[in-house]
Amino acid sequence: MALGLNRSVRTLPKLQKVSRLLSLDCDFMGREPFSLGNSRTFMSGRKVHKPADAHKMNRLYSVEADLTITGGVADHRLRLESSKFVAFSALLASEVLKLRKSKDQALIDHLAVLGKPSSSHLEWIRECAKDLCSKPNRSVVLAGHHLPVEVHLATLAINQSLGCIGKSIDYLSVEDSSATPLESLISSLDKGEVDSLIFLGGNPIHATSGFVNWSDLLGKVTHSARIGFSMDESSQVCDLHIGQSHFLECWDLGKTWDQTAIIPTQPLLAPLFDTLSDLECLLGLNDSDQSTHDFVKDLSQENKQSPNDFMDFLRLGVQKTAPVKITKEANPKKALMAFDYEGEESAKSSLEVLLVPDFHALDGRFANNGWMQECPHPITKLTWDNALLISPSLAKSLEEEHPNLGLLPKPTMLNKNGQIAPDNAVFDNGYQKAPVVRISLSEDKFIEGPLYVQPGLADQTIVASFGMGRKNTGRVGHGTGFDAFPLISEAGNRIISGVSLQPTGEFQILANTQEHWSMEGRAIIREANLSEYVDDEDFAKHMGAESHSPPIWGKDQDKDYVHKSQTTPRGNSAYEHPDHNYEHSDTPGLHQWGMAIDLNQCTGCSACVVACQSENNIPIVGKDQVLRGREMHWMRLDRYYSSSEREGTEIPSDVQVSFQGVSCMHCETAPCESVCPVNATVHDEEGLNAMAYNRCVGTRYCANNCPYKVRRFNFFDWNKRDVNQLYQGPLGDKNDPLPSMGKNPDVTVRMRGVMEKCTYCVQRIQEAKIRIKVNAQREAKLSTGLDGSDIKLETKDIKVPDGTIRPACQQVCPSDGVAFGDLSDPNSRVSKLTNDPRNYSVLGYLNTRPRTTYLAKVRNPNPKMPDFAATPHATREYHDKAHPSHHGEEHHGGHGDHNGSHDSKH
Repeated sequence: MALGLNRSVRTLPKLQKVSRLLSLDCDFMGREPFSLGNSRTFMSGRKVHKPADAHKMNRLYSVEADLTITGGVADHRLRLESSKFVAFSALLASEVLKLRKSKDQALIDHLAVLGKPSSSHLEWIRECAKDLCSKPNRSVVLAGHHLPVEVHLATLAINQSLGCIGKSIDYLSVEDSSATPLESLISSLDKGEVDSLIFLGGNPIHATSGFVNWSDLLGKVTHSARIGFSMDESSQVCDLHIGQSHFLECWDLGKTWDQTAIIPTQPLLAPLFDTLSDLECLLGLNDSDQSTHDFVKDLSQENKQSPNDFMDFLRLGVQKTAPVKITKEANPKKALMAFDYEGEESAKSSLEVLLVPDFHALDGRFANNGWMQECPHPITKLTWDNALLISPSLAKSLEEEHPNLGLLPKPTMLNKNGQIAPDNAVFDNGYQKAPVVRISLSEDKFIEGPLYVQPGLADQTIVASFGMGRKNTGRVGHGTGFDAFPLISEAGNRIISGVSLQPTGEFQILANTQEHWSMEGRAIIREANLSEYVDDEDFAKHMGAESHSPPIWGKDQDKDYVHKSQTTPRGNSAYEHPDHNYEHSDTPGLHQWGMAIDLNQCTGCSACVVACQSENNIPIVGKDQVLRGREMHWMRLDRYYSSSEREGTEIPSDVQVSFQGVSCMHCETAPCESVCPVNATVHDEEGLNAMAYNRCVGTRYCANNCPYKVRRFNFFDWNKRDVNQLYQGPLGDKNDPLPSMGKNPDVTVRMRGVMEKCTYCVQRIQEAKIRIKVNAQREAKLSTGLDGSDIKLETKDIKVPDGTIRPACQQVCPSDGVAFGDLSDPNSRVSKLTNDPRNYSVLGYLNTRPRTTYLAKVRNPNPKMPDFAATPHATREYHDKAHPSHHGEEHHGGHGDHNGSHDSKH
């Protein structure tokens, strides 16, 4: 509308071509649409395999009020309240236009006036703008969907000035919905002009609870019906509920977000329940006898001539389309010149609420999904709840204003002397105890929820997520979180200023899976700036306790993993290690499985956590058991913060975020194997640390002896017993058999008293080995005429080709950060990554020799930025703890050689 166009505009960044990116409160790898595609394309530009590739690495600037996974990846990050983005974007646009030598001086001056409230960030903006303009065609600025129209117009002006439209970003023209606006429907209902009302999809009663009185409006309607997947808030106020079929039970057509293709949806199975698809309902309302199959077929063939086209369409699964791109007709100048933005300085000290979709439930549609509820939030690590997130600065102010608030823990002696970083929450008997507060916009417009101190937030911002706190949902989502929708007005504004905060005096227990946020100077995640990596690609090997000890592998230290994986070198052990060969044989396994995780690619999205749970029949256990530390996830995603130097009791506000996925390491000298009294955990000839479930008697010695804490114990029959009768054991009622239909038939369902852990998706390994062998036997039979035992196969015939096997975590990783394969194959991707100089073993000094290793993280900061740090904060913290005598020295390089001597680069 502001651009004078008669259609809506959609931004489509082409991030594989981007060298510099500025995100304005835009979580393009998380909450924004097309996030998976954005993650894959953007993170592909952060792959660094050798110093010569350094100049190809992209750079990310992030300005945001919340701490998102996009901000966690950023090379430079600025905290800024969402209400201040109009001024910030205007000042940025003014600087970019000046640098690009725009002749429109009136627009530059006007933008500079609009941007005056952000003048305190002028140095940050100028250096960022210079960097964007240094590679104009390969730079782009993105703005969050929730920001005001002024920000999007300023962003468009910047991208036009950079000349990146059509190169690193496209603006697509999309059709506006022909549906009646909500305000028109409400007006018609209020006037009694509607006889029958049908809710199809969504959950409008829940989403509009803050500004629509549906009870009164529906009292004026003769008939009301709800077509939805489950009984929810909208069903509750209707006369009739019609069960809607799952999309995998229906015929339908869909268009991709980038408008490049139409995709058919075909039913994979008949409806499990007596339900109807949305198309069936709409066809019935139109008195049509046409089936949904025929309707979809006719719709897809409107512009086709051949009757065979529909079958070809289904076989191919995609029909290419040409998106309509906006190029020069969109001119934001007129709209920008019309804006006269005021009032930001007056609201400088005012609290504001930023409403965001919930990680667990999105807008509420996944509230009854146990996998999502129990998957820890990638930043807060909360499960089964949402919270009101506030900055450490605001938390300190609230503690001073309300001395009995109980929000921040009292500092300990170790906190005061800087030995251990303080917790960011109060823990009572091991449980996180959060004070409940009321956030009010007016007397009748408020929400109540627990406070959570979150580093990285803008000082005056309270982040609340909507989608939780459902009033009418299934047993899984019942009683989870609080509802933030009451703060949303008819305008749909998600940035709400002028709120007040008042403690209620109550407390709530939160289920947090990671209580502490600091690595405490340990080299768990190893990092370097790009310049440091170029100077010393072996920087990761100069960190950790193993860099100061004799070589772990002894005389075989410098040999590649092809050799190490097929033997078990003695190293510095007091005895020779047995090789894991075939039984009664000196021959090592045909394959030697291993995994490499590139920390430079991990965004913390947590897709691997849920994919592993789905693939391996891992149960959900509920909030009560998570509070007891009994979550069952085989893949754990650790999140750490690091900061510039601070006072010992201070919780930092400006932080760098590091993510690390941790599962069973499949150690070659596994501590768990040596303590199992019944040989239930054993090493096979192909390097897997395998579990024999039938042998396990549940001593849990293995979990106690695992330094990575990745083993999970079945305290109850999660899959067999009713969740409310777990403690009754065999005397309890059996669970509903319906969820068993969602189990993977290739994976054993474990029972009470059994230990379990990551298996490298052994079912996929075995399936691939069998398939390769069957194909080899078939080909040998055809070529030789022999059969059965007469066929002799060569090793190369039954060797699984690289890339054939992809564990669930690797398959779903949107940024391609996980590599799995045969370490004994020097040409396999995992073998190459394992031999990369950045590769290291977590806790390698324990001589566990894990088959899962990590590639150290490389950041790409701009040395001219005011927040530039010569080395990542995590590396500085490690250096200060590992070399206290050199504390405070400028640090650019290694951390000591393998003999423990201090590196000259210090």
